[in-house]
Amino acid sequence: MLAERKVPQWKARRSKALDEDEVYVTMESPLGPVFVAYGEQGISAIHAETDPREFEQYFQRHFDRPVRPAGTPPA
Repeated sequence: MLAERKVPQWKARRSKALDEDEVYVTMESPLGPVFVAYGEQGISAIHAETDPREFEQYFQRHFDRPVRPAGTPPA
């Protein structure tokens, strides 16, 4: 018989994050422009890319959820 295992706390938080509306902004970095995606739980991705559409496709492939552009970064 298999023993029951509790779901680690980080997985419970991750599941909640999937329901969030995530957005991204473009920011300058020492390496050049980067896309920064974030939601209520904080930053979810930082990726060097030049085309917003390619970043959105990258995010969808890697996180299995959409991301949309934000107006301005949070303070």
